[in-house]
Amino acid sequence: LALIPAVAEFVGRSMIGYSLLGATFRLPMSMGIEIAVIRFVSALVGVYILALIIDALAPNFGATKNSMQALKVAAYSSTAAWVAGIFYIIPGLAVLGLLGLYSLYLLFLGLPALMKAPEDKALGYTIVVLVCGVVLAIIVNVVVDRFIGRAMLGGM
Repeated sequence: LALIPAVAEFVGRSMIGYSLLGATFRLPMSMGIEIAVIRFVSALVGVYILALIIDALAPNFGATKNSMQALKVAAYSSTAAWVAGIFYIIPGLAVLGLLGLYSLYLLFLGLPALMKAPEDKALGYTIVVLVCGVVLAIIVNVVVDRFIGRAMLGGM
């Protein structure tokens, strides 16, 4: 599923392109592929790091520390965001990627079920994981944007 937004962004940027004042702008195919690979790898790395965070925070919220279950929660909760990534195929519809916010609800459902967090602590656990996830997303996006910037400048 992590391939959906990467491939959709590739198609949107390199094949369909952006229209502005009657002109259409497209990224070269090689650059689009490079960006898609970077996006895909960063999505997988992000899920893995989120799983580490979920697992590390578990004891603080009365949950069971279990790295495999934490990985399942991280991947499960990312599903909606990845599926919503299909909207990147048409750059004008990319804003509909906000439907991926349903992932937050999936995280709230997954933490008590898979990490065995008590119901009374599930909301707090979700909020702390969410804050850590947002910080993680910002860091990953800054790193990814640097790689993409280098790719667009020809590897400088």
